[in-house]
Amino acid sequence: MSVQKRLTLKQRFETGDQPTEKDFSDLLDSVFLKDDDQISSFSPEQEARLKEFIYQNATASLSLNKTSFEFGTEAQTVITLTWATNPKDDKITAVTVTDVSNPAQSGSADVGIRETTSFTLRVKRTKSDGSAVGDIIITRTAYGYVPVFYGVSSENTYADIDPYGAGFTKLVQASRKISQKSFSPTDQYVWFISTDGNLSVYDQSGFKQGDFTKTQIQLTLPDGQKTTAFTYVSDDKKTLSNFGYKLA
Repeated sequence: MSVQKRLTLKQRFETGDQPTEKDFSDLLDSVFLKDDDQISSFSPEQEARLKEFIYQNATASLSLNKTSFEFGTEAQTVITLTWATNPKDDKITAVTVTDVSNPAQSGSADVGIRETTSFTLRVKRTKSDGSAVGDIIITRTAYGYVPVFYGVSSENTYADIDPYGAGFTKLVQASRKISQKSFSPTDQYVWFISTDGNLSVYDQSGFKQGDFTKTQIQLTLPDGQKTTAFTYVSDDKKTLSNFGYKLA
């Protein structure tokens, strides 16, 4: 009489077999009998700790298709929000999403914005036994940035140029600095425009340029708003071929 594996026991009790006394003894020795094979029972506190160990809390996610956009455009910027929840062992009782009416537990929606906006997913839930548990809160932000510009022009005053027009390149980015760019002016001024007034112009060899003048302006955005910005313009017209400057 001995403990046997399940497969071995099954092979002894197939149709047409004639199990012996030993086969039955092995079967009984190989299974658990509650009354004979005593296992210490767990206290309620121990059971609670065990449940917490294997219990899976609800999960959630929130994402935006854009986390940055150009501030001051004539049209709204459309942000697509995508969210999902998984109750696992919890029970989800309510879901809210900023600027979305009656959201489902998972879904997506388009929201039009004009300025930096934070979106929050809040998931209210209870444990499976109904006991209270904290909300899941996730926040994502879409940042609106005033562009920075660089380019060349035959003019050297802001009133006479259009940074959104020909001759200038627009960058929509978090940094107010402009990494090294290649310039090929022909008897033209070199320009940088940024909302940061604490920068300087450097050439491709890393030397700070003393022949650029900084001027504070009111930059007019496409939607008509104005914001404080600074122009960094060469004092004299230049003729160069693929020469590098940066604003840093």
